[in-house]
Amino acid sequence: MLRFLLFLLADGDPRQAAGLLASGRKPGDGNGGGEHPLFLDIPLLESLLRALDREPAKLDHVAALISDLRNAPDGQDLIPEGFADVWEPVWASRQARR
Repeated sequence: MLRFLLFLLADGDPRQAAGLLASGRKPGDGNGGGEHPLFLDIPLLESLLRALDREPAKLDHVAALISDLRNAPDGQDLIPEGFADVWEPVWASRQARR
């Protein structure tokens, strides 16, 4: 799911998002720790903020995906733990900018 989100948010070239994840490490394998280990090695917040600044329409696609997942029978299981903590403030900012 995180990879797909990065592909949606990639700056013009989907290979950019693939390169971000090509290190071979699994999310959370870093030396971090923290509450949401899935986000330690994946620059999701940075990608969301870049999209908010440069191409906010990309966030509309992410919002549609998240809405569909939340409404699907098992879709909520596909949304990474802690994603709402990152997503909700970014989405609120996008809506305020309209």
